[in-house]
Amino acid sequence: MKFDLGNRHQGNLDGKLLNPAGSSRVRIIAGTAFAQTQGGQHLLWMLVNLLARQYGVVAGIEIAVPAVELNPFIAPFGRGPDLQTALADMGRLVAAGQMDIRTASPPDERRCASIECVGVPISTWSATADGWNLHVGPGEVPEALPSSSLSIGPYFAACILASEVFKTVRGYDASRRCLTPVAMSLWAFQTYDDVSQAPKAPTSIGPIPLPYLVGAGAVGQALAATFVTSRIGPPAVIVIDGDVIDEELTNLNRYCLAVPSDKNRNKAELISEHLTRAGLRSFPFPLRWADYVQSGVHAGIAPHIRAAEREGRYEYIISCVDTNPSRHDLQRMWPRLIIGGSTNGMGATVEVYNLGFGHECLMCSNPLDGERWTLEGEIARLQQLSDAERQAEALRIGVEPVLLTAYLRNPKCGALGEAELRRFQPSSSRHDWSVGFVSVGAGVMLAAVLLRYFSAPADPAQPPAFRFSFETNRPRTSQHRPSPECECRKRGLDEWRRLWP
Repeated sequence: MKFDLGNRHQGNLDGKLLNPAGSSRVRIIAGTAFAQTQGGQHLLWMLVNLLARQYGVVAGIEIAVPAVELNPFIAPFGRGPDLQTALADMGRLVAAGQMDIRTASPPDERRCASIECVGVPISTWSATADGWNLHVGPGEVPEALPSSSLSIGPYFAACILASEVFKTVRGYDASRRCLTPVAMSLWAFQTYDDVSQAPKAPTSIGPIPLPYLVGAGAVGQALAATFVTSRIGPPAVIVIDGDVIDEELTNLNRYCLAVPSDKNRNKAELISEHLTRAGLRSFPFPLRWADYVQSGVHAGIAPHIRAAEREGRYEYIISCVDTNPSRHDLQRMWPRLIIGGSTNGMGATVEVYNLGFGHECLMCSNPLDGERWTLEGEIARLQQLSDAERQAEALRIGVEPVLLTAYLRNPKCGALGEAELRRFQPSSSRHDWSVGFVSVGAGVMLAAVLLRYFSAPADPAQPPAFRFSFETNRPRTSQHRPSPECECRKRGLDEWRRLWP
């Protein structure tokens, strides 16, 4: 049977997924003591959310969780008088009839959460998580009740559990798969034999300046969900994205704050709605970054932010964009700091881009494909079109035809900028293979890195790149030198120093 709803995880991932898209029932189990905690409920909410998005892989979900009182700020959506009912309601909203969601009584009082693929041998995984920490593994894990209200560790534990269901059902290449426990701190971004060995994170989070959140897709939604449910984060956010949730809902498998009824909704406005409901000030801008920079109309934003923008100063940017032209557009504003989150197959990455620390910039490892597409080549192509053809091209992309014509007559002096012209570059990013637990994992990592950056002294020696492989369930950090050919090594650093003396 073919599933078109949220189908971007249906391929074989370059031969790593050995079974065709099949399906299995999944049972989620939690005891009363664990289910009553804030951390336990965070874990269970995100786990049901992620599994209900594995369309064509998970046939049904049995929620064997007690009907305890639902704690505040657990469920961005999904209603019910108790935890069990709210989880089932949320799962049905996400699944949209693609799988059977039912409830059951928990069979025991284990002080953790567990999953199993019903009828599949050796498929039981358990997890507990508290604050920044998590412990996930096959079989049993040390049972400890969460005490923190943070959703960071619980959400990431849910991502690992959901990945193990996916790998079990899809027959992930055994030579790449790791079946050992994961005891991890998202604060230190390391694994341990026991999470009690992890360094203590601060009990309070430092003040986070207003950031620009550019890109409100899968990673951006997971970041927002972490802020909303943890009740932490920037007091105000400018959310920028010109895209809507696509008509075909092909991305629904990884958009953790979206349900089928959100079809055609602007992504920035959807995130902003959740942030505002949680008491955070949010300013949605339902167009692209270039439009934001050029418009100069941003109602409600603090006067000092507007004054800085008029000087070309965009201090802190969170990048959740997924195309290299968009990354170049952000970096060429030379902000003080960019923190970016992205995915690639079964890997999630977060990187801090700080030119003052000698880090590589957002463009260094994301070059534009000059062999197949260049600005000069695109100008030449558009100049050869008839007026009618050129107007049709402009309207298709969303560029004002009059501005395009003026720019093509004199590219050096035209009103249309490079960012606008790059909109004509073909992109197949929306068709890339992707799966929900990787995207949500990247968003949770992004939240953790952002919160850590403003809660601990900045260390230039700290590797700025954080990576997690859902193949091996292992984190690593790395550092890369700036590309000597990149624009940041030429005029970029001088411009950065001028803006941020």
